[in-house]
Amino acid sequence: LTNNGDQTITRLDLRVFFLNSEGVRIGENDFLVITDNEYSSDRMPLRPQYQISKPERADHYHYATQSFPNWHEGSTEYEILEVKLEETE
Repeated sequence: LTNNGDQTITRLDLRVFFLNSEGVRIGENDFLVITDNEYSSDRMPLRPQYQISKPERADHYHYATQSFPNWHEGSTEYEILEVKLEETE
């Protein structure tokens, strides 16, 4: 995930759709990827041109809350639910 814009993203909510081998959506989960919550220390803002890559620690992955037996591993689509940008003066 790369911020190609010129403003810092302070909150990003995604809906991930899981697809079967035919490319048909078979389930979905919502994920809070970036948060502006001051109590969350491991989800920092995403500055312009910065990237979020695969987490280095296994406990930092986002896990689906449901299991999708017919999911074709790696086959997903996503929709942006909410984006908040850092307020500038």
